[in-house]
Amino acid sequence: NRYLPCKNFMKAMEANNSSSVTFLNYRDTYCALDISFNWFKDVRVVQIDHLRIQKELNESCRNIKPVNINCTCIPERLEFSGDVITNLVAVDCSQRNLTALPTSLPHNTVKLNVSYNNITSLQTVADDVTYEHLRQLILDHNDIPYILELEGTKFIDNFMLFSIAYNKLKTIHTYVLSNRFYKTGLALLIAGNYINCDCNTEKTLKPWLLENFKNIPDYKLLLCDDKVPVVDLVESQVCHTPRDWTDYIYYIIGLEVLILVLLISKVSYDYWVFKTAGYLPWPANKMPRLPCDWLCE
Repeated sequence: NRYLPCKNFMKAMEANNSSSVTFLNYRDTYCALDISFNWFKDVRVVQIDHLRIQKELNESCRNIKPVNINCTCIPERLEFSGDVITNLVAVDCSQRNLTALPTSLPHNTVKLNVSYNNITSLQTVADDVTYEHLRQLILDHNDIPYILELEGTKFIDNFMLFSIAYNKLKTIHTYVLSNRFYKTGLALLIAGNYINCDCNTEKTLKPWLLENFKNIPDYKLLLCDDKVPVVDLVESQVCHTPRDWTDYIYYIIGLEVLILVLLISKVSYDYWVFKTAGYLPWPANKMPRLPCDWLCE
């Protein structure tokens, strides 16, 4: 009978100690495993050795460093490739007073929750090989100042969920996440961070948020230091360039044109008076004669 529930076998093995449970045909013994992924639910018949792997998961969970932080490890889901079954693992190290990301995660860890800690760096994601299969990273309520350390990592190239809400981000290096939102189903959560907003924020970060809003559901909750949403920034309010002397060049040119017009008008008036009345105004009459005066006579 291949459809006996796997969970019943597991309870029997845990209650009686696996050494006292003997399978006469171990390789030909199967059980029915309930699997689910998001909305998808199914029943899959698996070889009984799958239960041994789940027990080993508990042992590898105790090897997570720092020691004695008592993280919780559970099977996230199964990945089937022909007859090969891979157990994908979810690790929960939330509320453990961590100041750095844990290391030595169980093999095939795809989800890590380290929310509500005091973590300040993401460098472990790049340095620790046990993070290479990670697809979901939840870092809410920590002290992360930037995500630059994730540039070029396998996680940033393959993540499905990256939640870094309510941290201490002061800027978001958008190029680290460039070309990641061409797939559907990806989610980046960044609410509750207070960004240092300037003209570059309005011209770079704001358009990026609006362009990728489908993958950043809480984009309206990314705030500036003055609690103004980044997407509500107005260029005229944040882009202030220092005034230069060239800003006044148009006023100077306008003044010169006005003086020239007045000068031409005065000369034209004096010439008209001279032709009609036969004399020049006092200022023009006292000026010395010039060689070019004959042109006006």
